[in-house]
Amino acid sequence: MDNEQNNRGHYNDYYDEGEGEVTGALVATRMSKKKAADDAKLLANRIALLKLEEKKAWKKIEETKRRAEQAMQTRARNEDDRKWKETMRRQRE
Repeated sequence: MDNEQNNRGHYNDYYDEGEGEVTGALVATRMSKKKAADDAKLLANRIALLKLEEKKAWKKIEETKRRAEQAMQTRARNEDDRKWKETMRRQRE
């Protein structure tokens, strides 16, 4: 047993609190890098989603513009028809 205790003592000579701090710092650094990578992935996904939503919004805007233009053309055509009918009615009198 004395030999086993000597081996443990020998190990303890090489392992001190400073080494544990270095290991802890490495673990913390790895965790920090992983969190940063995860955050970057989440942000990339969010950006992609926002771009998709923007694309949909622009599509709706364009559709609304197209429908408004059609409505204005219909109103103008109806106004022309009304004026023509009014002119024809006056000519008959």
